[in-house]
Amino acid sequence: RLDFPSPFHNAVTVAWTDWLTVSLSGGTATGVITPSSGPAIDVALSGPNAGGSISETFVLGPEATYIGGDVANAPCVGALTCTGDLINIPGSPPGTNTLTFSSAVVNPVFAVWSLGDATHTATLTFPAGTTPVIESSGTNGGLGFVSLTASGNVVSGQEGNGTFMLPGTYTSIAFTIDSTDANEFACFTVGQAGPLTAPIPEPSTYALFAAGLGLLGWMVGRRTRR
Repeated sequence: RLDFPSPFHNAVTVAWTDWLTVSLSGGTATGVITPSSGPAIDVALSGPNAGGSISETFVLGPEATYIGGDVANAPCVGALTCTGDLINIPGSPPGTNTLTFSSAVVNPVFAVWSLGDATHTATLTFPAGTTPVIESSGTNGGLGFVSLTASGNVVSGQEGNGTFMLPGTYTSIAFTIDSTDANEFACFTVGQAGPLTAPIPEPSTYALFAAGLGLLGWMVGRRTRR
């Protein structure tokens, strides 16, 4: 077996939700995703944990915490701390929350701040068959953190901060929050990464592939002569 570095990894600019309304009594929130091309996508959040508040100046950890993997940009701006447009939601009561999009969203990305606390793990559970992929994780500006983790359809955190992607195309996303304290999930947002395109391999990558193919040809020829 020959292992080569993959040329198919390329960070993309995420179009994050601009949250516009929230109703604590109604358990709803609305916003809009504005992609770089194509029409705007309306976003609606409903469920027992939807009725929090909107903060367009919420102080998060450094911007770098939310950049990594396929995610090229954070939902906030700032090197040491950063401010962004997020929906602040309580960790209880239990129940299913649903994000609904006016048109299909490709490869949605979640950015979360403070999933769980320093001593308790909180989880976000998505429908069976959904496979969240952690893209980035890091500090929240001095309050401490344990990296986000994903196992099956569950994302877990103890002061977890960062981003994760749900590969695929969605018109709605259901999730539940499980925590032992109402304050154990502070806020999140969602955005569209869109189709992930393969970058053009660097010359060194081409050379490595060519060398590998040459080695394979030599091995096959050697076996044939035997």
